[in-house]
Amino acid sequence: MNKIITNNNGLPDVANDIFKNKKNIIDFVKSWKFWFKAIITMLIIFFVLYDIIDHCINIPKHDVYQQFIYENKNGEQLVDYFRIVFWDLSYFTIQSNLLMAAWLIYAAIYNFNEHEKKLTSTNASLFVIIYLTTTALIYNGILFPISIGNGEYKEWTTFYWIRNEFLHTVGPILSVIYVLLFLKVKEVKQTKLFFKEDSWKSLYYPIGYGVFSFAKQGVMALEGFTYENTAQYPFLDMKNSWWLFIVAALAIATIGVTLSTLYNFIISKRIGRTEHGTN
Repeated sequence: MNKIITNNNGLPDVANDIFKNKKNIIDFVKSWKFWFKAIITMLIIFFVLYDIIDHCINIPKHDVYQQFIYENKNGEQLVDYFRIVFWDLSYFTIQSNLLMAAWLIYAAIYNFNEHEKKLTSTNASLFVIIYLTTTALIYNGILFPISIGNGEYKEWTTFYWIRNEFLHTVGPILSVIYVLLFLKVKEVKQTKLFFKEDSWKSLYYPIGYGVFSFAKQGVMALEGFTYENTAQYPFLDMKNSWWLFIVAALAIATIGVTLSTLYNFIISKRIGRTEHGTN
């Protein structure tokens, strides 16, 4: 039995990207997929850049950011803007959204033959939306409830609410829907084979992120920063919340393996229906 499901229905063989077909740029303008990718990308970049710039201009009162303000030998107050930017870019939320934005830009450039490219292949696309799904579930399941518990949410402005909901909920949902239901797919592994060979690969990035985060915490602690203020998220504070780390790690591993397999199953079923002319 063939364990790779190939979709040969309506997929063009000739490369058709925005650069090789400048005369046909009108086709891109008419494509809702192109505008979907463009709008989601612009919103992601806007919210991320706004966050970083705002934090550099109006430094948050949070202890972490306050540690980036110091005095030189002359008593002048200075701000370490590099650390502010680096701290903001170290959030899993920001990284997963920027990864999605990069994917969307690439997919928009190759709008009509996205199925032919490695970076928009089935597995690559699944893993990107898995990271966004992880962002959505961890935020809504752990981080947002913590914000409610400690009353932090009361300080959020309307814009911050919109920003939070887009990066943590709306953006991920729209991205998942696009990949699962509308992404052109050339081939996809059958579910059992994917689970056995590829599902665990979705954990590469989360594991790498964890190693990076702990290394960053160690370096910051050695530099004199308060340890409690070096953890990017509460569940990465192994000193005070090791149990929360275990819960989060198990949750992320379960999300990665389970949902990547489920997403693969959904796409394989979609391709199967397409090949039989029922979709």
